[in-house]
Amino acid sequence: MSVPPVDLLFGVSEFSIGLAGFSGIIAVFAGRDGRWAAADRYRGLILILTSLIPGFVSFIALRLGTIGLSEQIVWRSSQAVFVAAIVTSLFVGITGAGEISDGERQVFSSRYGDFFMSGTALNGAVQLLGSFGGPGTLTFTVLYFGLVRQLRVGAIQFGRIIFVRRGQSGGA
Repeated sequence: MSVPPVDLLFGVSEFSIGLAGFSGIIAVFAGRDGRWAAADRYRGLILILTSLIPGFVSFIALRLGTIGLSEQIVWRSSQAVFVAAIVTSLFVGITGAGEISDGERQVFSSRYGDFFMSGTALNGAVQLLGSFGGPGTLTFTVLYFGLVRQLRVGAIQFGRIIFVRRGQSGGA
């Protein structure tokens, strides 16, 4: 079975939109009393970033594909945009973690945080290599699995927001 890259990108963007929509529902229920704990704001921010970035990168790739560029240029350019988004999300994640009080920080697991942050950094490095033509003809495959990895982190974050609440340990 061979699925065209355009169909795969549409799938990524649809999943991204769905995940972002569910994060909006979480935001409504989490902030129902009008007060957001710093930990909840941080988790929501990470969820929004991990869910929207793959969608935007997919839309950019789809648009670039309509202006007559070669496929390799489209995928490499999309990877470059993805790298910029990953660097931005890592910066936001690291600086946002500093706003969480020590009491609220207990809901986070440094092991999960380190695992996801290092995985995101590795994804960024692989995408950067791809943007310079590193994987050759596998450029789209590297882009696609990088986007899927980002969505997987968002889906895990979504589950952790729902099931690991303040007062419990082991969350991130």
